[in-house]
Formats: sequence, structure tokens, C-alpha cells
Amino acid sequence: MMNKKRFFLSTVVILSTIFFFITSNISSAEVMVYDTVAATGKAIKLKAITKKRFFPEGGRLVEFYIDKKYIAKTLSGGDGYAFLEYIPSSTGIKRIKVIAGADSNDGILLIMNKNERAVLIEIEGSLFESIFTLKPADRSTKALNRLSKRFRIVYLTTMVGVKKSRKWLKEEGFPQSVVLKWEGDSVLDELKERGIRLYAIIGSPALLSETLDIRKRFSFEETEDGVVVDDWDELLKQLK
Repeated sequence: MMNKKRFFLSTVVILSTIFFFITSNISSAEVMVYDTVAATGKAIKLKAITKKRFFPEGGRLVEFYIDKKYIAKTLSGGDGYAFLEYIPSSTGIKRIKVIAGADSNDGILLIMNKNERAVLIEIEGSLFESIFTLKPADRSTKALNRLSKRFRIVYLTTMVGVKKSRKWLKEEGFPQSVVLKWEGDSVLDELKERGIRLYAIIGSPALLSETLDIRKRFSFEETEDGVVVDDWDELLKQLK
């Protein structure tokens, strides 16, 4: 009886946490820009979406800026999406800003060259000490700041959502970079098509089972689809 009660309470806490994440990601902002990873010299499409009362709204004029420099403007389609072709020329982390009337939103554009290596990190599967506390895992902040000096960090979110993840990463002092919503291996396919060198991935066993094409796979949980590490210090030794 006691085990059933504990299971019930744990389930309630998890469902409450998920509900918090979902509702906290509902935004009254009527334009949102998506974080993007690109390679120098290769055309990409910057993407934004316009909404009205949480539903897509097409036919709105969207202006795109990169590092405060105006790039161009385009109309959102009937599904609310606005696309703008862009060819990056310099590497680094750039700030994307979109403006649609009185609404605006900021995102990140990560531009890599062919020699740089990307390490993909699942936020939920590697950076939380516990889903109940939302505290950073021990030494994770320091470890990622060290990793960011040798690799390009690409964050993946499976449950928390992009908006909440951006805010949490910033508040906890993690290195700034793009946050991509995980939607299956199509995310990896798109990165590869853009010429991004996927060096390693760190995450939950479930995520690693979907990313077998990446040779270096690490998890803090038991898995047959990657190398199990005890902590971030051990993982740093693996990523040399």
C-alpha cells in the first residue's frame, strides 16, 4: 500500500512539473524566431512564426535583424511561418531579432566552419540534477563552460521547451548557444545537410537510441546505446 502511495505521489509531481513547463512556455508574444545552426557560405532559411491569441496568423510583415543589423523583411504565410534565406559569412554566435508590428522576439544563430565540432546536449537528460528540483547537475555549469572553449554546444530540449530552456540556461550561467526542439532524427539530418560536424551527444538512454549515427554517445544513466559516465568530470576526460 505504501509503495502504491509513493508511486502515486511521484506521478503527481512529475505531471505537475510537465504541466508547469507547458503552461510556462505559452507566450502572449505574437512573433517568435527559431534558433538556428548554420555553416559559413551555405544558404539557410531563418524561420519565425506570427500568432494571434496563440494561433498562427499569416500575412504579417516580419523584419529580420542579426546582431542589430537589419537584413530584410518578408510576409508570413497562411500557416504563420515566415522564412528568409540568408548566407552567413562569419563564424560565431549571433543574435537574431524579429519584429512584426509592435511585437518582437530574440533568438540565437550559431554559425560554424567545417573544422569545428558540435556537441549535442539534451537538457532534460543531462543538465538537471532532478526533474523535481530543476537545479543544475553537479559541476555541469563549469563543465559546459570548459567544453564551449573546444566545441560548439548545441542544446536539445525534449520536454521543457525552447523558451523555458533559454531562460533556465541563462539564469544558471551555462554558455550561450542555440536551443533546438528535439523532433526525432530529422533534426540530425538537417544539421548534417548543412555541413555541421556532429561530434558527440550527451543525453538520456531514450535519446541515444535515436541517435546511433553519432559515434560518441554518453549518458549518466544505464544504456546499451552509449558510454555510461558517473559525472561531468569523467565526461570531460572522454571528450578530448
